[in-house]
Amino acid sequence: MLITFVALAIMFCTTFLFVANLRHVARDTAQTLRAVTTRSRQTGQLWPNLAFAGLWVLIFVTCYA
Repeated sequence: MLITFVALAIMFCTTFLFVANLRHVARDTAQTLRAVTTRSRQTGQLWPNLAFAGLWVLIFVTCYA
């Protein structure tokens, strides 16, 4: 019973911290994606990087489908 309570308390605290900082996480993620996209376009590596990311998305989607 005590272990269940501690596990639920940790899960609740983690969820609360994530939700409380969701705006910052989204802003940082968007900023990072913008910087990576700009850098990839300048070096001509945008399409190969998008193809690689698409491959991994396809792999993960087919694993869980």
